Amino acid sequence: MYLLLMTTTTVVKHPSHYFLGYSLGELASIVAIVMSISAVIGWVVRIAVTKPMENSNSLLNESIKELTKKVEGIGGNAERVHSEHDRRLDEHDVKLARHDEEIRTLFDRTKGNRNEKS
Repeated sequence: MYLLLMTTTTVVKHPSHYFLGYSLGELASIVAIVMSISAVIGWVVRIAVTKPMENSNSLLNESIKELTKKVEGIGGNAERVHSEHDRRLDEHDVKLARHDEEIRTLFDRTKGNRNEKS
């Protein structure tokens, strides 16, 4: 019996409450350390990466909203400017037609006066 106990003791070097050469208390400590380190890394990433991105995204959204308001204002203003230009072009068309008629009339008068003088 002693030989059997000696054989199993030499084959199984660790008692049953050991895993990968560590006791359960040591494994619990390792897991706690790893989780603490990962929590600190997660907190640093959240503070250093995520928060600034949220702030920059909110600033970008505000800038886009302001730009949209300006573009809408330009659109309304452009419509008024276009109608004003259209009205002025119509006035110029009328003036040009009148000037063309006056030039034609003057040309006809001077042509008629030349024929009479000759």
